[in-house]
Amino acid sequence: MMASGLGALYSQLSSKVALTHASGLVPPILTFSNVMEPVSSSDAEPIFTTALQGNLATFLSYLAFWQDMLERCPSVDIKATLLDHFDFLFLRPLLYPSIVESSDIDSGSSVAVMTYLRSILENVTHTDIIRLLLHFMLGNSNEQQQDTRPSRPAALARRRKSETLITNNANRGDHAIPELLTLTNILQGYLASRSHQTVTASLRLLCTILRSWHDMASTQLFRAEMAKTTGNQRSIEIHDQHLDILYSMAEDILDEEDLEVYYESHLEDAQVNIELHSCFVQQLNLAESDCSEASLLPKDHRRQHVIRAEDPLLTRLLSLLEDFLVNDIEINLSLSETFAALASCGETSLEGWLLVPKSTRVLPPRGKNAARSVDGNNQATANHLCTASPVLTRLRALVERIDKLRADIQDFDIYLSERRHVFRVGEEIDEVVAEVPVRRSQDMGDDQNSKPREKVAAIGLITERLKTSGHVSRASSPRGRQPTNVEPHEAPPKSLVRRLNQLRLSPSRSPSNILERHHSPSPLRKTSLSSRRSSGLASPRGPPDMLQRKVRMRANTGQRRPLGESTDSETGSIRSESTGVECDATEEIRELSLSHILTNVIILQEFILELAAIIQVRASFFGEVDLD
Repeated sequence: MMASGLGALYSQLSSKVALTHASGLVPPILTFSNVMEPVSSSDAEPIFTTALQGNLATFLSYLAFWQDMLERCPSVDIKATLLDHFDFLFLRPLLYPSIVESSDIDSGSSVAVMTYLRSILENVTHTDIIRLLLHFMLGNSNEQQQDTRPSRPAALARRRKSETLITNNANRGDHAIPELLTLTNILQGYLASRSHQTVTASLRLLCTILRSWHDMASTQLFRAEMAKTTGNQRSIEIHDQHLDILYSMAEDILDEEDLEVYYESHLEDAQVNIELHSCFVQQLNLAESDCSEASLLPKDHRRQHVIRAEDPLLTRLLSLLEDFLVNDIEINLSLSETFAALASCGETSLEGWLLVPKSTRVLPPRGKNAARSVDGNNQATANHLCTASPVLTRLRALVERIDKLRADIQDFDIYLSERRHVFRVGEEIDEVVAEVPVRRSQDMGDDQNSKPREKVAAIGLITERLKTSGHVSRASSPRGRQPTNVEPHEAPPKSLVRRLNQLRLSPSRSPSNILERHHSPSPLRKTSLSSRRSSGLASPRGPPDMLQRKVRMRANTGQRRPLGESTDSETGSIRSESTGVECDATEEIRELSLSHILTNVIILQEFILELAAIIQVRASFFGEVDLD
């Protein structure tokens, strides 16, 4: 009855969903996009409707009842029976077939099933349910469940009746089995969809798995190999070069006096995101007698996976990264959060996809080459590192495209500074509004928070005790964070996506305890950036409607449909990098507003700073840098 009720509630959910926003509730950052509302089929139900939200809330509350039963019921036999019925009466005949039969042609059913599955993974915390669900959908359902023997005859009779029902359903032969089409295959196909709604929904689902359940799905999502236990540290020189490359990329996009403050804010967020990651608990060595005593496992006892550069799922993500400047804004927000979730996993090595592989060595100059200038050596080393890293290669290409836009568009830096200023003002307003309920709560002495779980309490203690000496510094505890009140699968605090969705792109101006980072001369700078540093906002010399003018840019074909509408003759066009250039068969020309491009440029800068912060915090947490 419970399994049938769960299936009935799932069947009541709309088969087609559109990722639209209610009138007046559109995130402010989307107002700078080319498309205010995504195009969807006429019969797709908007995600914000009361009916859909009510049905989804009812379904999730019933799942919470299942979870409560599994956690509180003392009978092992009943727990095993519930999981069996969840598997054969809901997962196999309803949930998985709905995902397989979905389509992204009308951008409705694919968005619906990806959204529903993400909601399940975000709201259910019982590991047995999630393990059963993910292992089946990822084609790894051959694990034998623990054989439990009921002790009473009545329980044995009920067990036999349930087993008969389950066996009959299992022998029907009309259920889809994920042998050839797994969830990984479905995600790979949807990430290459021409519908930006489908891409956004798929990225959000992938990010949820990577952030909350990556310890169960790491080897099934990616073609990962176990890393060797010896020689798994990179040198301090290579570590510094990676950070300098990323930081100089952010400077090349827009150099501001507050850039270091933005970076400090990302360091704080990176620390919290790593602590809240599902794999972080696996890195801890918890004492059985006293859970408050915790330390990181020795390096030889930690497992770490290496993602191949040619991995199909990673290739899809890199393809989206190539078109960052022309992507839909919501795609870029979800894409940046997905990469951040993957990089925050302590069991996933950064080498090979984000950083240079450990087998790649950068030799110092010798003989006559030793007399070369330091800048020349840095430039050569930076080029080598970027070429050996798939992510850095694409980030550098994006920065070069921005340089071309800067050369072709008059007062491009002024427009970009104005856009950054808009986001900064929006955050300052949000901070003032947010301080009101916080102060009121403090005055009332609100201490009714739920008791923390033991493991999470240990995490909060260890992060205060872990210190590393030397060049690598760690971020201080984030402002306003209480580690002992964090649930293991709770959504992370203000990350890049959450700040951007609320116009919170820059950190507050309060003092920070983060150790100052020293930068060597930027290896990627082609010209002096000090001339671009502006002390105030200048007025652009372009026409008033310049932000709505169309810019023609190259994009990969066969991936996503163009964002912009056809060029309006009244708006005209402005010269861009693609003017007079014939593209081959794998490229197409898209026409985007300058406003849309400026917003994506700001998102890209924040994304680059976020990656640099994660690399630095990981080095401190997990001892990934050889300080000798």
